[in-house]
Amino acid sequence: MLSKRIFETDFTTALHEELERKNLTVRELADHTGIPVSTLYKITLGERDPRLSTIKKIVAVLEPERNRFIAIIAAKFLLDALEIREVDFQGKKFGIRGYSANSLEECIIAAARAEKDGASGVICAPILASIVEKIVDIPVGMLRPELSVLRIGHLSTMYHTAFLLRGTQLLADRGIDASWKLFPSGPDIINAMQAGTLDLGYIGLPPVIIGIDRGLSLACIAGGHVEGTIIVAGEGITPLAEYSSMSEFLTQFSGKAIGTPPKGSIHDVIVNELLREHGMRDVTVKNYPWADFLSDALQQEEIVAAAGTPALAVTARRYSNTHLVVQPDRLWPFNPSYGIVVMRQMLENRDLLMGFLSAHEAASEMIRHDPVACARIVAKTTGMVDESFVMETYRISPKYCAALPPEYIASTMKFVRTLHELGYISQPVSEHAIFAPSLIRKIHRESHHYNDGIAI
Repeated sequence: MLSKRIFETDFTTALHEELERKNLTVRELADHTGIPVSTLYKITLGERDPRLSTIKKIVAVLEPERNRFIAIIAAKFLLDALEIREVDFQGKKFGIRGYSANSLEECIIAAARAEKDGASGVICAPILASIVEKIVDIPVGMLRPELSVLRIGHLSTMYHTAFLLRGTQLLADRGIDASWKLFPSGPDIINAMQAGTLDLGYIGLPPVIIGIDRGLSLACIAGGHVEGTIIVAGEGITPLAEYSSMSEFLTQFSGKAIGTPPKGSIHDVIVNELLREHGMRDVTVKNYPWADFLSDALQQEEIVAAAGTPALAVTARRYSNTHLVVQPDRLWPFNPSYGIVVMRQMLENRDLLMGFLSAHEAASEMIRHDPVACARIVAKTTGMVDESFVMETYRISPKYCAALPPEYIASTMKFVRTLHELGYISQPVSEHAIFAPSLIRKIHRESHHYNDGIAI
């Protein structure tokens, strides 16, 4: 820092800046260099030009060769995997010092701290390099890891981070080359994982529990969103908000049919449990292979209501004579609308999964803090909806986070009991059989953000 500033300004100014940056007094510098304090005072006051030998002594103390190092800013799991501790560059040896950061804010703080610690340069992810260059006066380089391929199955649910990861460099910056495949429903993703054609999936937890009961070795390694089921209906159905109880509201569906995505999907399970809980035995649940078929089924009066994601409510409001009759927070508190799920043998690929979860966490944070920018990315990536459609979807159930808090797990275990009672699974499945939370807990260390909402 000092040697660089000497050529950008005069020596006296550069020395003042370095003493202030290192919080050193002139007397302390005299003690370290052996230069008389009176001489240093005259230099700092501009009353005396320093000799070359004096400058060398000062620089040697303020920029000691043995402490020369390069700062690497990255997630802790990447720093833990670093095998080199020293590099040679232009005939000089530089130590490697890691600075852990999992968010943009932490990266900026780490860069400032590294410069204050005397780093000769900073290395960080390409997406952050342009920002770091603006806040430090030392060289900034970029980490470009070798790409690893990850086969990912996802749904058309636009508030999943899948569309953000597809539309940005978040995965590539972490060395991950993703192969994406769209599926009609969660159960279809489970079938693909069983066939060995997927490494990772975006799925509601009930299909995962059903898959485990069938003998699949699955693991939910992160969350993503909660309370993502709504009910829409035609003009003849009055919203729940106008009734004094759920039981009274449900009497409107007596002898009629409610549509949901395939049997075993989270929406199907929630509706069947709702009807069972309130004794509505004469209501039919009609399953459709694609959630996107529900709007047409409502228009053709095959069903009087439909349960699905918040996007269904936006579609209903925009393109048909249907409206939102049950808000997502009125159906099943903290229900795990989706999580990140892998076959358990994938847990051996720790670095690859940690890289993915780091990107998933970053994308979840983007939705909370800058939903407008996210809506723009998602609209462009899908090519099927506009930005306002995505924003409306975000607002209906603004509960996004990658964590697996106790509330998420407890709600999932309630599904286990319900699935068993409804006959979807042959026996209860344990929490340990469903979750493998150790990786996301290394990345998301703070309290969950599901109740934080989004910036409007």
